[in-house]
Order: sequence, then C-alpha cells, then structure tokens
Amino acid sequence: MLDTIQGIPSHPLFEQAPEVLIPFVGLAAIVLAFRPDWRTKLGWWPAVAASVCLITTLLAVGSGNAFDERLDGLVNTERHESLALTTLTLVAVFLGATVAQRVLRNSDGRLRLVERAVTLLVVVSAGMAVWWTFLTGEEGARITWSGVVQ
Repeated sequence: MLDTIQGIPSHPLFEQAPEVLIPFVGLAAIVLAFRPDWRTKLGWWPAVAASVCLITTLLAVGSGNAFDERLDGLVNTERHESLALTTLTLVAVFLGATVAQRVLRNSDGRLRLVERAVTLLVVVSAGMAVWWTFLTGEEGARITWSGVVQ
C-alpha cells in the first residue's frame, strides 16, 4: 500500500512532511516552553501539531520500509533505517510530553514541579527529534546522491 503512488515510489513524497513539520513544530514547542501564556492561549494545538508529526513520520517510515524491500539490498539503508526508527521514537516521546504538558497546565498548581519537569522533557525531546530528523534526512540524501553528484 505504501510502496508507490501512481507508479512513483511513495517514500520520497512521504518523507518531505516530517522533514518540514518536525523542525517547525519542535522549535515552536521550545519557544512555547518559555512562554506559558502563549501555551495557554493555544490550548491543544501544540499537541495536535505533534500528532501530525507522528503520523507523517509513521507514513515516512512505512513507505521507507516498502521502498527498502523494493530495492532488495541494492543499497545499504541500515543506518538510515536505524536513524528513522530513533526519530519515530523521539517524536512519540515529544507527543507524549506535549500532551502531558497540556494536561498538567489544567491542574490546580499542586503539580508545579512535575509541570516544569514535563516542560523540560518537551524541550529536550523536541530538540532531539529535530536533530535526528536532520540526521535521518542527511543520511537518506547521502544514500540517494552519493556517487551521482560529486
């Protein structure tokens, strides 16, 4: 199902969304960590955006697995695959932390220390997701263009 779209490998199409969204949403979450008043005004939108990042990452990983099967060992994609799975895990942690941050924001203030720890987890997981997205994309580009463009 995720192999091709109208005869074209779907992975180069699906992988564009997380490469754009994860850095954008991740950096926005880091900014929002320092502006709790903005977070309050945005409500659940940061968690919705993180959910979209997770969905697009799942599509990219699924289409990448299908593409890798089609290549049948023609290209060594092990490192790219490993980076992609780490990215997927980090985006899932980022989403969980973003949801927890919103839920704790609705608490009555008794969980202030937990809220700060979760905000730190949002910042760290967002930063790591952005970095791993870059590493994954760079490795995919290296696999694709190494030996083609010098």
